[in-house]
Amino acid sequence: MKKYKILLVLLIIVLSFILSSCDPGNIKLKNDYLMNIEKVELIHYDNNDQKEFGSWVPNHKKDLVAFVNEKASVLKTLDNDLILYFSEQLSQSVFLETYYCFDSPKGDCIRITYKNGDFMILWCVEKSYAGYVGTYTSDGAVKDFIGSFCNRRDYSALVDLILTDNIPTTSEIPTGGKTGDGSLS
Repeated sequence: MKKYKILLVLLIIVLSFILSSCDPGNIKLKNDYLMNIEKVELIHYDNNDQKEFGSWVPNHKKDLVAFVNEKASVLKTLDNDLILYFSEQLSQSVFLETYYCFDSPKGDCIRITYKNGDFMILWCVEKSYAGYVGTYTSDGAVKDFIGSFCNRRDYSALVDLILTDNIPTTSEIPTGGKTGDGSLS
């Protein structure tokens, strides 16, 4: 009986280690992604071929799909005077590092174009944190995959900033609920 208890405890420890090691890390964007921004746009990306991955755990980088610029239409461009503020807000967003949910973005997305022509796409599924955040070369080839938003609220606040072209006052900033680091605000 004692052997079984020891075996059971060891099994629980091993399973705990395995299950907890699969959790993606939370990250904020590196300064490289926040500098040299030329423009920020809300776009619609017509992508009926998007594939959802069954599991985020394996490295799906080879399965990511190039961005086809002809499938994107600009809905709204952020006023240039607000790009620095947008960048500051984006720097506070928290992401699930290399959290592979989809092979590409779809629908309404944020496109950040850099001065060298490369761009980043930010996309989040409605009513979820799953999405796609990654960078592309100017011709649409996948450059880097970052992950997914840690919570939808960060993404929604960035979209609202583009739509309103206005820095929110303190009373307009949402409060309550979970923040990106899991703590309550």
